[in-house]
Amino acid sequence: MRVGNLIGAAAVAAAPTVSGASAKPKPKAKPKPKEPTPEQIQSMYDRGRAHGNWKLVAAAERLDNGGGVSVTAPLAKPPARDATLPLHEDAELRVKLAKLGQRFHGWAAFWVHDLRTGEYAGWNSDAQFPAASIVKIAVLVAGIEQFGFGPTSPIDYDLREIGTLSSNLAANHVFERVGQSAVDDALLRLGMPSSHYPGLYRAGSAVGDVQKAPPPAHYRVTTARDLGRALLRLQAGAAGRHWALDRLELTQAEAAAVLGYLRLHALGSSLLAPPSGAVLAEKDGWISDARGSAAIAYTRFGPKIIVVLTYRPGVSETEAKVLGAKLSRLAFATR
Repeated sequence: MRVGNLIGAAAVAAAPTVSGASAKPKPKAKPKPKEPTPEQIQSMYDRGRAHGNWKLVAAAERLDNGGGVSVTAPLAKPPARDATLPLHEDAELRVKLAKLGQRFHGWAAFWVHDLRTGEYAGWNSDAQFPAASIVKIAVLVAGIEQFGFGPTSPIDYDLREIGTLSSNLAANHVFERVGQSAVDDALLRLGMPSSHYPGLYRAGSAVGDVQKAPPPAHYRVTTARDLGRALLRLQAGAAGRHWALDRLELTQAEAAAVLGYLRLHALGSSLLAPPSGAVLAEKDGWISDARGSAAIAYTRFGPKIIVVLTYRPGVSETEAKVLGAKLSRLAFATR
């Protein structure tokens, strides 16, 4: 500011107030509208779904995750390929997984299973990690068992939301309809005894392969081996294997439908880097301190199960994806 302007400003500031004149009161700032609580957002979604009010559903979804899905195409069936049990450990791959996990800045766990040959390898695969949204697989199973799947199911929209966007609103809506015991039972039938699904999501120790378990700060947990076992049973069930259908207590069509919803996943959330042309049935999960992906990758060499879990306060998406890409290179290097 120039000197002249400074003097002028000082003179104005020093000038006496004219007698009888009153300063105009400053207009009061309008109070900001209160943000709806998670409970209010969930109620909005549930009311919209109950009454077919799609505007209300869309409004709730915008508040929760920026918008819902409009995918109404028939569910894709998984490739009709068998699923060989994990018969032979790939010792060389296990050593490589151990080195990869030990070098990660934080906690990590891996599981790789070639469904064509039965070869497998894992590292830290029995350690419990924060599950985030990955255990929503159990809600898919429980929901399909009770209400069916596809356009005739009253929860088809919710199942698509779970598969595509991992919607907390949709998962909670289905959970409330099927109940806690049904979801707990689904976890056991999927072969996930070390995983827990302790109720609703917020809207908006046996001896085993435990090398480096994260601090026990979460109740919604899972393991890499649990997720690998669940995907194995679903693929075997979709292929019509009776042992898997008996354990899942699902029909072949229902097992295939679970994988069909998982094939709707949003590609941007995956930590994995499969080879070109691969199709994935996948469930991802992420919170502020944990990220993970569990998938069946259908490649021209056959299907493979790949699971990666990470944990560290403040772990970034980039860090987790770099780890997932390294795991993918190791997993797909063997054919």
